[in-house]
Amino acid sequence: MVRAFAELSNHRRHVLEWYRYSLKNIKANVPTDNLRIELYNTFKETVRRNKNHKAGWYVRGLLEDLSLLNKHIVDDDIGKLAALLKSYLDKIGPLPAKVGNLNVPVKRSSVMNKLDTQTKIEKKQQVVPISGSDDLYRYLLKNYNLNGPTKTIPSKYINQLLRPLAIHEKYCHILYRLEHLIAKGPPKVSINYTNAGQSRIWFIRAPFNRKARQSKRLTGIIIKARLKAQDNLDRARQCETDLLYAYQEAQWEYTLVHNQPYPKKFSEVVALIKSGKLGNVPNMFVEWIKPIFEQIDILNKTNNKTQQKFVKSRDQLVDGQQYQYFYQLNQQIYQKRLKRFQGLKAELHTTNPFTKENNLGALLVKWKFMKPNQLSKLTS
Repeated sequence: MVRAFAELSNHRRHVLEWYRYSLKNIKANVPTDNLRIELYNTFKETVRRNKNHKAGWYVRGLLEDLSLLNKHIVDDDIGKLAALLKSYLDKIGPLPAKVGNLNVPVKRSSVMNKLDTQTKIEKKQQVVPISGSDDLYRYLLKNYNLNGPTKTIPSKYINQLLRPLAIHEKYCHILYRLEHLIAKGPPKVSINYTNAGQSRIWFIRAPFNRKARQSKRLTGIIIKARLKAQDNLDRARQCETDLLYAYQEAQWEYTLVHNQPYPKKFSEVVALIKSGKLGNVPNMFVEWIKPIFEQIDILNKTNNKTQQKFVKSRDQLVDGQQYQYFYQLNQQIYQKRLKRFQGLKAELHTTNPFTKENNLGALLVKWKFMKPNQLSKLTS
């Protein structure tokens, strides 16, 4: 019994991949609205009518035409693309009217006459006539998807009408973000730490001493502590390497005296000397290895002293009222910011997005929520 191609998994997957790619290609790369709309509708209608077709050669012909369709779009061959479209329009007849945000296509004859006379530069200008900032492009793209204005809006209206609205929308997002941050209340003041080797350096973190505004003194303490911790770590690793060399030197001396090597392994000798059980260990091994352990003990004591020093500094942050000072200062800064925001909200009714002096950006600069160099230009 003959099975429909849609029931074959490999064929179905292949056709779905072509279908999705072709839809994206038509939307992204066909230069004119009318041609794009007719291609899009004709393509979807052809797929719908032939999805259950069982004739192998006919389906193969459809797939070959689909490959040609994408090739003509990529090559920007409008003539061949229109001819292929016409052949399918003759087959399937007039399409039903589509309800949506697509423009109603004009007659194909007028479209073909215009396409024959357009140069490649003119077509590119028709595809992307919008120059300016990313904010304007996003605004037009968003409103194109929602309300459906064409992409051939005169530059006069873009500069005088749409660009100020796009910039105003950008400033509105900044205002909403400010309102959200202020509604959350004062930022947190906390006691944080950073690692420096085995030690933890404790400090008070507040909104006004983050990143580049961090105290230079604190930055110097952190750098110095980390360099010292790294130096101690390098010395400790060197001592561990020297233990093996010391064992080999002691073994060599023991062999010269007794004409045979000492039977205990490196790990056993090191463990005995480290634990202080020196009775069964030859003196030459103790003389070579014990000084290295004494050096390791000095490094460990240095690390312990550093840790205790930073623990005391952490306790002084609270006991010495330093935390309370930063907390109160943070509250004062928040209250000033809240007062400025309330003043900004009181003047919102005076804003006009089409004027340079009274737009929302100028108001944000006036109340010190933006810097003058962060403003966008109203004209291209």
